Amino acid sequence: MKFSKIFGIFAILIFFFSVKAYSKTGLFIFGAMNFINSSGSASDYKEGENDFPIKNAHRTNGFGFGVSFPLSKNFFIGFEGHYSLGGRATLEDPSDNDSVEIDTYKNSSLFLTLGFDVFKSRNFNLFLNGGAGLNLILEKETKIYTSKLGYETQILLPKSKNSLAGFGGIGILYKMNNSIGFLLNSRYLYISYEDNPENGLEILAGLNISF
Repeated sequence: MKFSKIFGIFAILIFFFSVKAYSKTGLFIFGAMNFINSSGSASDYKEGENDFPIKNAHRTNGFGFGVSFPLSKNFFIGFEGHYSLGGRATLEDPSDNDSVEIDTYKNSSLFLTLGFDVFKSRNFNLFLNGGAGLNLILEKETKIYTSKLGYETQILLPKSKNSLAGFGGIGILYKMNNSIGFLLNSRYLYISYEDNPENGLEILAGLNISF
């Protein structure tokens, strides 16, 4: 299914639930930093096919939006859309200790989310939340780089551009008034790329609007 169709389905669901929730709807816009752990190992090395199997820990940046509404006094459900601008990462070749610095591929994620308010007051919420959804690689062209030892190498796209993704974490919401608040959310993120899954810490910070 193409990204535009998937996005359209989520947009319709967001609109439906927003209308259903009336004034209980929360809309949030955020920036994101993803601290991705290292992945791959020397055993993954395949000459001419996977010359740089080890990806060192790196950071990517992005932004997104979401909507949520309550299921009960403490539980809430929602949707989120993320766009990752990518970042810089270093790949290593264990056969000769060569390395190459690359730009990671831009991608987007769509999540169905569920949360629980651990503590709630007039101006402050402490909550747990998690989500599951789909991650999509948005680029089509294979990138070519020159390694530290001077070899030209192609960095292939993941075998599947569509991968399952999920997260779980804890966050706080500080409410300035009944309509405006500030959100900070820390999460463990996992993306199930077929050839090399990624996981790490995701930090979201942004604005929450209630209506």
